[in-house]
Amino acid sequence: FFLCGFIDISYGNSSEINIEINKSNNYIINPDYIEYEKLTPDEKEKVSLIPFKYIHNYEITPSVRFNALSPKNYYGALPNSYDLRNVGGNRYIPNIKDQKNLSLCWAFASNSTLESYLLKKNMGNYNFSENQPDYVASYLDSRHLFGSGNSIYNVVDYWFRGNSPVNESYFGPYFVEYRNKNLNEFMNDNNTAIDIREVNIFPSLNTEYYMKNHGFAYTKTIIDNYNQIIKQHIIDNGALTAGIYWYFYNPSKNLVYNNGSSPFATYSSTGHAITIIGWNDNYGDINGDGKNDGAWLAMNSWGAGNTDYFYISYYDIDVTEALVGIVNLATKSWTNSYLTAQSESRNLANQSETFIFKKGTQNETVDSVKIFYEGISNKNFKVEVSDGINSYISTPKQMNFGINTFNLNNLLLTGEEVSVTLYEGYGELYSLALFTKKTSNNLALFLYEDSKNNFKNEINDNLNYYVITKNIVSGTAYSIKVTDDTNKDITSSFTQTKNDLVNGYSTFSLKLNNKISANNFTVTVTSSTASDTKKYTITNMTGSGTLSDPYIITEAEELIFLNNSDSYYKLGKNIDMYKSTKDNNYGIYYNNGNGWEPIDFYGNLDGNGHIIYNLYSSSGGLFNNLDNATIKNIKLDSFNINVINSNYSEIGILSNVIGNNTQLSNISIEESSVYSPNCSGGISGMFYSANIKNVKINAEIS
Repeated sequence: FFLCGFIDISYGNSSEINIEINKSNNYIINPDYIEYEKLTPDEKEKVSLIPFKYIHNYEITPSVRFNALSPKNYYGALPNSYDLRNVGGNRYIPNIKDQKNLSLCWAFASNSTLESYLLKKNMGNYNFSENQPDYVASYLDSRHLFGSGNSIYNVVDYWFRGNSPVNESYFGPYFVEYRNKNLNEFMNDNNTAIDIREVNIFPSLNTEYYMKNHGFAYTKTIIDNYNQIIKQHIIDNGALTAGIYWYFYNPSKNLVYNNGSSPFATYSSTGHAITIIGWNDNYGDINGDGKNDGAWLAMNSWGAGNTDYFYISYYDIDVTEALVGIVNLATKSWTNSYLTAQSESRNLANQSETFIFKKGTQNETVDSVKIFYEGISNKNFKVEVSDGINSYISTPKQMNFGINTFNLNNLLLTGEEVSVTLYEGYGELYSLALFTKKTSNNLALFLYEDSKNNFKNEINDNLNYYVITKNIVSGTAYSIKVTDDTNKDITSSFTQTKNDLVNGYSTFSLKLNNKISANNFTVTVTSSTASDTKKYTITNMTGSGTLSDPYIITEAEELIFLNNSDSYYKLGKNIDMYKSTKDNNYGIYYNNGNGWEPIDFYGNLDGNGHIIYNLYSSSGGLFNNLDNATIKNIKLDSFNINVINSNYSEIGILSNVIGNNTQLSNISIEESSVYSPNCSGGISGMFYSANIKNVKINAEIS
C-alpha cells in the first residue's frame, strides 16, 4: 500500500533513498492537465484518457533514512520478470477484451484491474460491464458523451460512491451504439456487485526531471527502488491501471516510451488506459546501446491479436501519473449510502470535523465509513459515529491517497440523525460516505440547500438544492412546490431545472421569473412515497443595487449576494466572518470545514471605511475573480487562507484572480496569511490589468 514517509528498500551497495513530499506539500497541478485544458472542445472530444488534474509528485534524494512508502516485509528478492498470465500455472488476469470503436479504454483497464484482484485473491471469475460506468459518467457529468473519454480518477470516485462495478450479466453484453437505459438500471447501488474498500492512487514519479537534471544512472537508481513498490503490489494484489500515450508506441520493439521531448498537443489525442500485468527487467532498450533497461508488461483492450500485450519502458514519463491499484474489496453488505452533499476538498488542518446526516426514524446498523482521501499519507485518522444515543470510536487508521475504509459493523442507529466525526487528521478530504444496513424498508427523502445560494429576489436569481434519498427507486417521479408565508402557491414564479431522482443523491435548481412579495417562502419536494421541506428567508438588505442607491450589507450572510453580480454595494458596518466560516453549528459558510468559497464579482463594492475580518477559507480569498469591478475604501483583517488543495490555481487574499479593467483604491490588508502550494499573493494570485491606488498589505505568504 502507499504511504508517504520513509521506505525500507536498498539499491546495491548504496544507501537507502528518501522519498519526500515535494515543496508543494504533496500537490501539484498535472502539467498534462494544464495542456489538456488548452485544447479546443473538438480536440477534447478526441481524448480517450483525460489526465488527472492533480498529482502527488515526489522529490527523491539520496538519504540514509528509511521510508514507509510500501510494506517493509518484502518476501525476499523480487524476480527479474513476472507475468500474471502464468504464475505457477495459474492465470490471474481476465481474457483480452475489445472496446471496438468506443473510447472506453478507461473502463476496460479499471475493470481488468478489479477482475485481476479477484482472481489473485481466489474470490472468483468476474466479468464487469464497461458500458455501465459510461452511463454513470453521463449522469454525473452532463458534458460526457456516450462512448467518450474519461479519467481513471473518476472511476475511483464511482467505486467510492458505490455506483460501480456492475456485472455484465446484469447490464447486458458490451454494445457500441447508444441505448436508452432506465435510470434505475445504471444508478442503482442494489446492482453494485462488489464493495471496493481500499484503493491506492500511487505517487507520480517525475522521471523527465531526473533524466534531464541528474542523468540516466541516477534516475535508474530511483526508478529501480520505486518499482519495488509497484512490483510487490502486483505480486500481492494483481494488476494495476495506468495511462500512456500510444503516439510513442514502437511496433518494432513492441514498446511504449515517451521521453518528454514532444509537445503535448502533438500526442494528446492518443491517451490510452491500459492494465499493467507484470514486468521484465531485461526488456526495452531505450538508449540504442543494446542494453535492456526494463519495462512493464501491459494488457490492451483492442481484441486478441491486436497489440494485445506490449511493454512500457520503466522510464516512460507518463506511466506513473494515473497508477491505480486495488488493496481490499469485499462482497457488498450495505444497503444505504450517505454521501456528503458536496464532494469538495476541505482542509482538515489537525482538527476534528463533523458531518451530519438525516437518517429518519427507522433503525439501521453501521457497515462502514469511507474516505476518499487526498492528502499527506502516513497520517492517522480515527472516526466516531453517533446518533446521540449510541456511538462508536474507531482505532486510528493510516490514510492512503485514494479510498480508505473504517469497518464499524453492527453499531445500532436509532436516532433520526447520525453524525460522523473525523479526528487527528491532516490533509485534504475529498469526500466522506457512511454506509449502513437497513432494518426496515422505510423510504426517506431529505432536502438540503446549497450554501452558495445568493437569492436576492431579483429576476433570474437561482436557488440550488440537493435531494438525499434512501430506498427510493432511481428514476422515481417527484414534484417541486413553492409556497409563500401565507401558504399561497407561487411555484409558477420559478423555472425548474430537475435532474432525475437517483437513490442516494440528486440535484435541482429554481430560477426566479417574477419577484416575490412575501418575506419568506417554502420549497417542498414530494415523491410518491416521501417528502421534505426547506424554508427560505429573503434578505432584509436595503437598497436597489444602483450607483445612487447601493445595496447596504450589514451581515456576513449578505456577502454571498455579491456572487456573479454587477450591481452596486456598500458596507453598512464591520463584518465579522469568524462564526460564519468556522462554526460547525451556525456557520452559513462553514462548508464542512472548507470555510468561505471565493465568489466572482463584476460590480462595485464600497467598504465605506468598514472592515471584513476573521475570514477563514481553504479555497482562496474573498473573491475568486474580479473583472470590470471596483473595490474601494475597505480593510480586510485577520484573513486565514490555508490551502493545501483547491479548485483554483491562483490564490490571493482580496481575489484569487484580478481580471481586466478592475479599479482598486484605499484598500488595506492587515494581519492576514496565505498558505498555498499554488500561485499566491497578498492581493491576488494572478493579475491581468487594473488601476491600483493606495493599497497597503501586511500579510504572510507561504
